[in-house]
Amino acid sequence: MSSRQEVLNVLLAQLLQERGLVAAPEQIQNFGLGTRRMPDVLVDFHGLRLAIEGEFAPYPSGNLAQAERKAADSALKRVEQGIAHIGIALIYPDALRSVPFERLKEELARVSLRFAIVTESCQQQLSLPTIEKEPVQFTEGSLDTLAEALRRAYEQLIHDEVLEHAIALIEKGIERFVAALRVQPAATERFKSVLEVKELPEEELEDEEVGEEEAYE
Repeated sequence: MSSRQEVLNVLLAQLLQERGLVAAPEQIQNFGLGTRRMPDVLVDFHGLRLAIEGEFAPYPSGNLAQAERKAADSALKRVEQGIAHIGIALIYPDALRSVPFERLKEELARVSLRFAIVTESCQQQLSLPTIEKEPVQFTEGSLDTLAEALRRAYEQLIHDEVLEHAIALIEKGIERFVAALRVQPAATERFKSVLEVKELPEEELEDEEVGEEEAYE
């Protein structure tokens, strides 16, 4: 029987728990051959809710980017809905489909995985009205690599760098806007007219300069 990705999600949660990284609820801890219902894979990660969403890698002729996008969208949705603070989007090797359940966990611990970590910070950045939105970036590595990436994501999340990223994106957008105006002087004049931007009279400019000099004294 072919394994489903939901089974691998649960087994991955068990492996992370065995490494002391997460605390899994009872239905995930006791998941086994006799289990009929697939539990939602939501575990405790240092007091934060962590969701695991996986997809199988496509056959050689398939579209890997499509599988990554599907896994990332599922993880993002969990974060956007407030169900989780952090989401793991995973691409499992297609070969794991045919591994018997008794050996599946052992094989999962050995294979290389493609994964992306989605946090509230990442979700908020993707929600900003930027000109270009980059897709969630996947990387590849072992289970230990995934564990280390989770630790880094946790550190980044607790330092709350969303504001800094937002400022950087806004500054980048302003730079592009100004660069576009430099080669279109007529557009600059139209903007000034619509926004009613006018040059200050000379006497007001002099008053401002005097005020600035007094402020520095």
